[in-house]
Amino acid sequence: MQRFEYQDDSASKFWEVAVHGLSLSVRFGRIGSKGQSQTKSFATAEAAQKEQQKLIAEKTKKGYRAASEYRRIGAHFEPSKRGGSQGRPEHRCKPGCKPS
Repeated sequence: MQRFEYQDDSASKFWEVAVHGLSLSVRFGRIGSKGQSQTKSFATAEAAQKEQQKLIAEKTKKGYRAASEYRRIGAHFEPSKRGGSQGRPEHRCKPGCKPS
């Protein structure tokens, strides 16, 4: 399952998506919660994969980022456009952040 996250000053959400044969499953909600799940069936596996790619494009356009793009340090983090060491995004503290 691929995980995407959206975080700003007022929201902290996740969205996950996976294709299993003819089915497309999504799970979404606030980070830290169990979230809600939905599954949709398709006539072909190719149709399910095409829908998955369409949904990923929509979510990333809305600002969601692959969870692997976030480097967590403490409770306060945000994605960085610049790559840190080994190609990972750098940590940029928000106000009040005290990284160790």
